[in-house]
Amino acid sequence: MNPDLLQAMPLACALHRMVRDPAGRAIDYIYLDCNAPFADLFGAPAEQIIDRRVTELLPDIAEDQADWIPRYGEVAGGGTSTQFEDFSQPLGRWFRVHAFAAGDDRFATIVEDITERKQTEAELTLQQSDFGRFDSLSRDTFCRLQLRPQVRFRYLSPSVEQLVGLQPAQLYADAGLLYRCVHRDDRHLVQRVLAAELPEHSCFRLRLHKPGGSQVWVELQIAYEQDSRQQPVVVHAIARDITETKMAEDALQTSQLQLSQILAAVSDMVMYYAADDMRITWANRAAEQTMNAAPGELIGKHCYSLWSNTPDKACTGCPVVHCFRTRQADWWEHTKPNGETWVIHAHPVLTPSGRFLGVVETARNITYRVRMESELQAALDQADAANIVRDQFIANMSHELRTPLNGIIGVVELLQSDPQVSESQRELLQMIGESGNRLYDVVQEILAFSRLDSSSLQQQRMRFHIPSVLDGTANGYAAQASEKGLDFAVDYSRLQQEWVEGYPGRLRQILSHILHNAIKFTTAGTIQVEAAVAPSPTAKLSVTVHDSGIGIPTDALSRVCEPFFQTDTGLTRTFGGVGLGLTIAQRLLQEVGGELEIRSTPGEGTSVTCHLPVGIRE
Repeated sequence: MNPDLLQAMPLACALHRMVRDPAGRAIDYIYLDCNAPFADLFGAPAEQIIDRRVTELLPDIAEDQADWIPRYGEVAGGGTSTQFEDFSQPLGRWFRVHAFAAGDDRFATIVEDITERKQTEAELTLQQSDFGRFDSLSRDTFCRLQLRPQVRFRYLSPSVEQLVGLQPAQLYADAGLLYRCVHRDDRHLVQRVLAAELPEHSCFRLRLHKPGGSQVWVELQIAYEQDSRQQPVVVHAIARDITETKMAEDALQTSQLQLSQILAAVSDMVMYYAADDMRITWANRAAEQTMNAAPGELIGKHCYSLWSNTPDKACTGCPVVHCFRTRQADWWEHTKPNGETWVIHAHPVLTPSGRFLGVVETARNITYRVRMESELQAALDQADAANIVRDQFIANMSHELRTPLNGIIGVVELLQSDPQVSESQRELLQMIGESGNRLYDVVQEILAFSRLDSSSLQQQRMRFHIPSVLDGTANGYAAQASEKGLDFAVDYSRLQQEWVEGYPGRLRQILSHILHNAIKFTTAGTIQVEAAVAPSPTAKLSVTVHDSGIGIPTDALSRVCEPFFQTDTGLTRTFGGVGLGLTIAQRLLQEVGGELEIRSTPGEGTSVTCHLPVGIRE
């Protein structure tokens, strides 16, 4: 080896020659040359090392378990090279050695003192063993970061890979990788940690970006380890992934903001009372405005001191007091000294486990509503009184109108039967009778229409025989049809169920109005009544009246049930009536849950069907 090159090398280097016994076994070696770094390893000048045997310099080397002499003997004698790390017991230090043959049973060595690294590794192994016990029990990540002389990690929990997406080996090799993962806006916190500017046992949050791009929120707690000069040299840190917690906090904050904005927009007073002393801890703007208070002025006060009749004590009947005592919701209608009426609700606020937290109170000014309700009740009372008077009037009118009409019609019929009446007089009497009957029908319709919402129209549900009810009603109109030369028939061929439960009285009324209309507007042809019952469970009795009368124009079908509607004023003069027959029939049907169906062809006739819900006994 070139002596100049040897001296110029920065690493510890030396040239040796083996010493062997007669059997050729390596028993010693002599230092032929060495540079200054190598001499420093021995703690002696080079001249005290060169040309001396290693057993002279290190007498215990033969007993060293590292077997330095046999190992070097194999390199020098075999013309090979080797590299290893081992501990020198005589020197008490760890070395990394690269040995290679130099010819003539010589060998050269390049030696690096790795004692400090080995101590760090041993310490790290011990720490890993100690911290590992905590790592297995905790979801946190532990780390020790050396600040001086250079920043590097002395320990990292294996969980750091899950936290930041980097392997511990990567961070041991380059601590700056973790700094580069920190969100740009949070790096000042790391800089303060490295500068030891944060107080002892500080806790803070920052954002980390994993290599894949995802972001995590981390909470860090730190403590400093100081040297003999009380200077921070190591940072101990516990890191916890709080991403889900932060998301929940953000969601809660958003929810609270929304709730606050909603409650601020509510016109009702809303206040919250703490569980300890019934003082206001939160109030919306409506409460502040109602009490003429500045923002935040209500906090810490009792509500009764602000607006009650007794400012020194709670109001009698106060629902808030009741809610505090019973933990039950309550409400109260309260009239203030100024005459305003308020409705107040109090609700307890409880945790899921049932722990009482406080009371939320809402209050609404209902002065206007109370006044309107009072006025409405007065109007209803007046209307009820008017209805009573009207019912009495209708009853009186029914008697006062029908009695003279019946007398006129009866006298006319008697005169018509007198044989002494001349033919011309008989014709005049017939005209009087027809006019009287027509007027009687008009009076009947108007009185029936006016009684539609009267209690006198209430019907009782009962079991009845359909043919008996229909025959009893139809027989009275069969005579009228016969007088006009009309054929009249009742068809029960489709009636498979004769007994049902329903409203027979209402059926008679409805059928009477429909038959009256049919006969009135039919001058020739037939009037036919049909009945059928649809099967259960939605049983319905359908009664249809067919006539061959004048029919109803298509554009008038949708309006024929409107009160006083007439399709043609000329028809009114011809047939009479005020247009209430079908109106009354439909209203009566609706009161019992039925419906009216009308089909008509102008010039051919009309079919009117009433569908009534009925009950069928199995």
